[in-house]
Amino acid sequence: MKRREFLKKSIATAGLLSLSTGIGMRNLAMAAGGDYKALVCVFLAGGNDSHNMLIPTLPARYDEYSAAKGALALEKSQLVNLAMDGDLAFAAHPALGPLADLFSQGKMTAIINTGNLIAAGDRAAFEANAVPSISRLGSHADMQAAKRSGFVGGDIATGWAGRLLDTLASPVYDFSPAYSTGEETNFLLSSSYQQVLLSESANIKAFGLAAGLEQTFKDDMAAERSNLFRQQINLIKQQMLSSGAQLDPLLEAELSTPFPKTSLASKLAMVAKVIKGNAVLNQQRQIFYVVQGGYDTHNNQLAAHDKLYKELADGLAALQTELDISGLGSNVTTFTMSDFGRSQLTNGSGTAHGWAGHELVMGDAVIGGRYYGDIPDLLHDGNWSINNNGRMIPTTSADQVAATLAHWFGAPTEALELLFPNLANFNQKTLGFLS
Repeated sequence: MKRREFLKKSIATAGLLSLSTGIGMRNLAMAAGGDYKALVCVFLAGGNDSHNMLIPTLPARYDEYSAAKGALALEKSQLVNLAMDGDLAFAAHPALGPLADLFSQGKMTAIINTGNLIAAGDRAAFEANAVPSISRLGSHADMQAAKRSGFVGGDIATGWAGRLLDTLASPVYDFSPAYSTGEETNFLLSSSYQQVLLSESANIKAFGLAAGLEQTFKDDMAAERSNLFRQQINLIKQQMLSSGAQLDPLLEAELSTPFPKTSLASKLAMVAKVIKGNAVLNQQRQIFYVVQGGYDTHNNQLAAHDKLYKELADGLAALQTELDISGLGSNVTTFTMSDFGRSQLTNGSGTAHGWAGHELVMGDAVIGGRYYGDIPDLLHDGNWSINNNGRMIPTTSADQVAATLAHWFGAPTEALELLFPNLANFNQKTLGFLS
């Protein structure tokens, strides 16, 4: 099937999505009362070289990895065993040691060789135009936007998390269940909700205003407005103040688990506090977006990974410990995303932008003890590299990963292709890594 045919199919599906959101899909009610669930996305910004995060120790694959990575290749003796069944026998970067227990307990798994795809194929298929290629494959902005929107090869303004909340938006909450610990993100863009920007103080500060402007903010809201646009702006302001008033006490609460003193862990601690307050907020569904930057490792990758992966592992381990203590371990699924993987070949101390990579999924709902996906080979110039630099081709679509998360969250099977238009091009819609 040619690119034009794929895109026609995708555009038609996207059109159906725009019609369904807020009409038919709005009638898909939330799950029964008390069935709380949350998704926590940890975005590894810059393009994580996850081929150095999770390494196959199967001799044939490890030899391919080692030959390509050269001075950046990790020795087998350095790696952390992850107790995951599978022929590739994956082990982890040593800095991920704090996650080993979660893997052995079946609370964490890995999705292997995944990335943005319109349709699946090897290098020969892409070169023959048997499957559509992806433009601007090495662009941070484009690949981040596509990963967060759930649609590569087209244009959808909303994010897949935002559309997921729209799908389940009955009843509509008093204020948004979409939370970012940084800037606004297209991942959470929704037809139903404004995203809440979490900070250590959630009130006016959380929405970019100095505390002294709060009364001015309220006075402006109280003014009568005949303009419909200004009325809508005032409604958004009211939602902001309501969110802040309810979130501040939650964010001031103490946690049972000591979180490390890092930027990422501080963000995850805020997430844990809001999750624990879901009953107070009367929100059966919540989605959180957290960014850890620094993964654009064109140089000094080994030192950068030592620091980044330790912060990641320590933060994730603390979050899961806190959720388990709170009895919410099975209600929350945490997962990583990144722009793209990185090249197998190095430039000496770093790597170039790649394509396929590996992602982590954590929570008591995870069906662990194994990994999901496959790597046909790791040859930098083979049939599973789109070029001779080791830009590896995904064998699993990022949309299949996201659809699995969305289905666990409550999206019915019939809604998945509306949420992820390119999913129609894959026979297997979900991957089965969540119960």
